Amino acid sequence: MLSNSIRAIFRGAAKGFSLPVWVAALVTAGMTCILSVSVATLVFGAGVSDCVPYGISLGLLTAALLGGWMAGFSSFPGNITIPQDRIAPILGLMSAAIVGRMQGAAAPEEMAQTVLASVLVSSLALGLAFYLLGRFGFGEMIRFIPYPVVGGFLAGSGWLLVVGSFRVMTGHAFALAEWEGFFKAGTAIHWLPGVLFGGGLFLLMRRRPHFLVMPGMLVLGIVLFYGVTAGLGISVEALREKGWLLKALPGVPVWQLHGVLGLGKVHWEVIGEQWGFILAVLLTGIVSLLLNATALEVAAECEIDFDHDLRVTGAANLVGSALGCFPAFISTSLSRLPLSLGAMGRKTGLLSALLCGAVLLAGSAFLSLVPKFLVGGLLLFMGIGFLVEWLIDGIGRLAKSDYILVVAIVGVIGTVGYLPGVAVGVIAASALFVLECSRVEVVMRTTTGAERRSRIDRSEAHLKILRERGGELAILKLQGFLFFGSAQRVLKGVKGRLADPALPTLRLVLLDFKSVHGLDSSAVQTFVRLRSLGERSGFRIVLSHLKRRVREKFAAQGISEKEGIGIFPDRDYALEWCEEEILRRWKGTAVEEAVAEETLFAHLRNHWPQVSDPGKLARYLEELEVPEGGVLLRQGEASEELYFLESGWVCVEIELPGGKTARLRQMEGGTVVGELGFYLGTPRSATVRVTAKAVFHRLTREGLRRMEREEPE
Repeated sequence: MLSNSIRAIFRGAAKGFSLPVWVAALVTAGMTCILSVSVATLVFGAGVSDCVPYGISLGLLTAALLGGWMAGFSSFPGNITIPQDRIAPILGLMSAAIVGRMQGAAAPEEMAQTVLASVLVSSLALGLAFYLLGRFGFGEMIRFIPYPVVGGFLAGSGWLLVVGSFRVMTGHAFALAEWEGFFKAGTAIHWLPGVLFGGGLFLLMRRRPHFLVMPGMLVLGIVLFYGVTAGLGISVEALREKGWLLKALPGVPVWQLHGVLGLGKVHWEVIGEQWGFILAVLLTGIVSLLLNATALEVAAECEIDFDHDLRVTGAANLVGSALGCFPAFISTSLSRLPLSLGAMGRKTGLLSALLCGAVLLAGSAFLSLVPKFLVGGLLLFMGIGFLVEWLIDGIGRLAKSDYILVVAIVGVIGTVGYLPGVAVGVIAASALFVLECSRVEVVMRTTTGAERRSRIDRSEAHLKILRERGGELAILKLQGFLFFGSAQRVLKGVKGRLADPALPTLRLVLLDFKSVHGLDSSAVQTFVRLRSLGERSGFRIVLSHLKRRVREKFAAQGISEKEGIGIFPDRDYALEWCEEEILRRWKGTAVEEAVAEETLFAHLRNHWPQVSDPGKLARYLEELEVPEGGVLLRQGEASEELYFLESGWVCVEIELPGGKTARLRQMEGGTVVGELGFYLGTPRSATVRVTAKAVFHRLTREGLRRMEREEPE
């Protein structure tokens, strides 16, 4: 009855799927079935090998359920999701650690259930991580992982696949310290065919990457193996006894895959001790998923919604974990296969999942007839691919420092272990981040008070002073995130400015933080040292545009106005204060007294045409004295006169909704107010308020007309 149901399913499917879709689905499903054997054999090694049939059925269940889910809901229509070979080596190491921890102290059934539970926990943790990353929009995080660190992780996974392939083929873990034992005749005869198969498959796929090469090699390998052994008169049972085949794999029906319901004798405390391996599963899974999606996005010339796929993959793994499924996500190689056949679409993934489900329902016992060297050779092929991509091809593709980092990570993984390799990668990532950020120029622009002015209209005499003495003010516009490495550049720059004898004596340093996003505690300490340098060298520090958190961090370390630091809301106010400090040094000098005593007509004489005497202007002007706080002009009024400011200060403000105002300019004696509206005949565009007692000379429209008639020169 079951076989009749399966035939009915395929008869219905045949009507809706084209030939390229069927070919692509058959190839991907066949590869997934063999991969399930490889993954199950790798994960359930020595000590729990009786679980291999169970593991194969779990792999097929994973491919059927999670593969169908992702084919239907992924943003990439050609999604082929499989039990992940990149995570399998880590699960295998965790399984070996669990068996080693429990051997002799627990029954075989308890060890088996604990290993199965570790797979379940890994799927649950990875699914939750995927979902949360997608839920909170971290899909683009792949852009921030240093490329060589990613390469080191992937190459390290390749090494673990190579090592795992030898364990599958020989039944013994491969170790560099015991490599001589692998060349003994009794051992070498088991792995040599797998090396020839995996290496030959790699070379063929590299030279002629056709979708039929891999399935063709597998079929050829099986035919040759059984042809030779039949010619030698060796039976299947004899092959199994001599270790060429897996043990007889009784089919495990889907209803016997209990998942969480069959874990009654799990040693959870032992699983808790494996947190490092679970962390490695998370790191490798997240990086691999995003890398796979990125590679397929480029190959298929389409756009993948990373956040959406993280959520969907996470939900699939969360559901699958309840059934004991392996961690699974999109496969780069199998997802590219339908693309090369012109069969990329959801139908291919759905049919491939359906075929894997059919194998699970019909029974997977026939998979035990696949020679172990082919299973190991397939793992070896995938491992060689990762190693060659990063250790051979990477020589010409990566910068020297990046390549050394990749080699270092692989070396640590190969000699010490995966977890230390992950640690080296994380530390290296942090070091690379710090190094690269320290190379970013945090000083966006450096100018002086002679080149950049505040929005204050000053007299010619004061402008002359600022032009001559403005070099005493150094202005540094900062940017980015400041930490020890980058903040040091600010301190180094100021020291260099102090040491240059060709420049004026440094008296003020204005640091503009408008483009600074934040800073850490080490950067704050650098500015504390800058303050101490200022106290010793005789210059003052002025800060502008400090964000609240930056200001709080500075205040906690004594960098505040109470400590003599000038702090202003924006650069214009800071520049105004610095200019006043420079001009204040001239108080009481002959230059300052001359400026203070200059009348309007003395100011004008420097710019007046020689054909006329500026003193004649007095007949057409009205002198006006306005006290501090008085309003000279109001925004919106008619423009009927202009004013020559002889002495005092005024502030030009624009009135904003809600009764607020914003300062546009500040003016001192020797400037003109209200001329634009006066000549254009437009309403006043701003309010002019007197900030220090001022003397004006007013020119009305009538006075201008009379002057034009009587004194045209």
